[in-house]
Amino acid sequence: MAQDLAKSREIAARTTSYAGCYFFSLTFPLNDYLVFHTDTTMVHPYEPVGCFKNKRYRRVLPVLVKTFSYMINETDLASSYAAIIHACATEVYKNGFRYFGVEYRYQCWSGINGDTTYNQHGRSDNCLLNYGVGASWTIFVYRFVEGN
Repeated sequence: MAQDLAKSREIAARTTSYAGCYFFSLTFPLNDYLVFHTDTTMVHPYEPVGCFKNKRYRRVLPVLVKTFSYMINETDLASSYAAIIHACATEVYKNGFRYFGVEYRYQCWSGINGDTTYNQHGRSDNCLLNYGVGASWTIFVYRFVEGN
């Protein structure tokens, strides 16, 4: 398993995108996005799981991986949030987690048992669904997709 993860990371590190463009095929509420980034590393494919409630002392994904508040451009929120989700996925994948989420628009969270904990407080409709990020005490969760 560790060798597979190391090999996947090695392949991902050598993979580049075409002209710095990434295509994410996400299901409702997000559509296909074309996102431009300055880095050229591809992130492992991921898909949205949905919007879930979160609590201060019993977080559904307990590890704060990184905050990306500096990436928000209020005049282009769609691109900003897509870039934040991508950056979060990149950081989480490097740490070996399978589930991750964006809470409060720019906080990237994850955890070892994310597949069993992300829904412990139930679903919510309080996320910024058009952008795929959570709001206050809600987290929009994603999971990495296994290849064939």
